[in-house]
This record gives sequence, C-alpha cells and structure tokens, in this order.
Amino acid sequence: MWGEHPWDNDRAPDWFGVMMDKTGLAGYVRETLSTEINKDSAEVLRTAAFCLIQFGHIYVWPHEGLKGDLTLGIAALQQVLTDNEYCYSEEITADIRAELLQLEERKENIIG
Repeated sequence: MWGEHPWDNDRAPDWFGVMMDKTGLAGYVRETLSTEINKDSAEVLRTAAFCLIQFGHIYVWPHEGLKGDLTLGIAALQQVLTDNEYCYSEEITADIRAELLQLEERKENIIG
C-alpha cells in the first residue's frame, strides 16, 4: 500500500481496470454526459456525475479519459445548478456545489 485509499496498492488498479473493461462504466458515463448535456436532464446528469465522484480517480478510472470526463462532469453539474426545478432547496444546491468542487479539485490535481 502506498496510501490510504482502496486503490492505493499494487493490485487494486488492475482490478479496477478489469472492472471498467467488463462493465463499460466509463464509456457509458462519458456517453451520457456528452449526449444529455444541454437537455432537460438534471437527474441523469447528476447521476452520471456521481459515478465520477465515486470512481473518477487516478488508478480507478481509465487514465486516458479521466481529465476529459471530469471536464464533462463539471459542465454537467454546472448545468444542473441552473435547473431551478431540480435545485428546489438550499440543501440540494449546496450538495451539488460540493460535488462540483470535488470534481474541479480532482481535475486540477491531474498532471498532464
């Protein structure tokens, strides 16, 4: 182990790679974020962004697409924040802003 996260060891990145290949999760999230942006899809956009919040880490998400996918997730959550019907309470809006901040910080910390 080289860190505190479940993916901070020699075997976990390989496991996550196989899982991503078998499930196609990264591709499905990417496709959803790309096709649902600019539609009235706050529920779907936030759900897809949630997958990035949970799995969009180096050693977990396919590295070659991570930065671009984080960019898509950021744009999606920014759009969700403009949907007053979805963001009907201060609590939901605060939660989405916190999720947005997580993705923005993660993207800033990616080298390359």
